[in-house]
Amino acid sequence: MNQVDMPKTIGQYRITEKIAEGGFGTTYKGEHTRLKAPVCIKHCPRISPEMDKILEQEARAVWDLRHYAIPVMRDMLRLKDGSSALVMSYIEGPTLEQIVQKKGQIDAEHVVWIIQRVLNALQYLHFHGVVHGDIKPQNIIVQPDKHMAVLVDYGLAMVKPRASDANIGFTEIYSPPEQVKGETLLPETDLYSLGMTALFALNNNERLTRQKKLSSKVPKAFREFLTSLVVRKTLDRPNWEKADLIAVYEAMRLKAFGRSHSNMKQLEWP
Repeated sequence: MNQVDMPKTIGQYRITEKIAEGGFGTTYKGEHTRLKAPVCIKHCPRISPEMDKILEQEARAVWDLRHYAIPVMRDMLRLKDGSSALVMSYIEGPTLEQIVQKKGQIDAEHVVWIIQRVLNALQYLHFHGVVHGDIKPQNIIVQPDKHMAVLVDYGLAMVKPRASDANIGFTEIYSPPEQVKGETLLPETDLYSLGMTALFALNNNERLTRQKKLSSKVPKAFREFLTSLVVRKTLDRPNWEKADLIAVYEAMRLKAFGRSHSNMKQLEWP
C-alpha cells in the first residue's frame, strides 16, 4: 500500500491529513469517527514480519505508561492489505526543529524549560526500563503557550534492552558513539542525545553542534551541565544512579538564571 491508496478510514479512525513521512512509515492526523477526538496514526505500508516487530515494539514500549510528556498509545490495527498502523494521542504544536528553523537560536531560558520537560519524561521512561533511542529536535513537540514539551516517536525504543539487543537505527549527529557502533542502548544514550538536542537549539548551527560548542552568552552553569551529558564515554556521563538528575538540573537552573522557573516567559510562535 502506498500513500495514494491509503484508506480514508482505518478501524474507528478517519484520516484527516498527512503530518510527516519517515523511514518506518507515514504519520497522519486523524479523528475517532464517533467521538471526533483527534488522534495520531502511524502507518507502515511495508508488509513483513520485521516491520510488524518494530511497530509492536514501539507499541509495547509505552502501552501502559502515562506521563504528561509522553503520548498515550491507544490502538494497534491490522489493515485489509496486511499492513499495520499505530494509533496514539495527537499532540498539538510545532516540533523543536520547526521552531529553530523559523526563529533561529532559541533563548537559553526557553531551552532550559523545554529540556527539563523531556528530562522528566526520561526519568519516568528509564524507571520503567524504556530507552527512547531517538531523541532529537524532530521528536520533541513544544506547546509554547502551555510551556509544555512532549517526547514522541518510539520507533527505536527498547524495553529493558539486553547486551544481545542491537539498536535498529539512529540519527548520527544526536547519537553517542556506542549507538553509532550498534551497541546496546542505555539510559545514558538518551541523556547524550538530549544534550546534543539542546546544543542544536542553542546554536542553530550543525557545525557548532557537532563540535559541541556553545556561545558564552549561554550561562556557564547550563553550559557545564550540557557538556557533562555529551561526553563520549558512557561511564563518564551522569546517570540516575549517580545522582538525582532532576534535583541537579533544578539547582543548575537556579544558579544560571536566578530562578527555578521562567514565570511563563513567552516563547512566541509562530
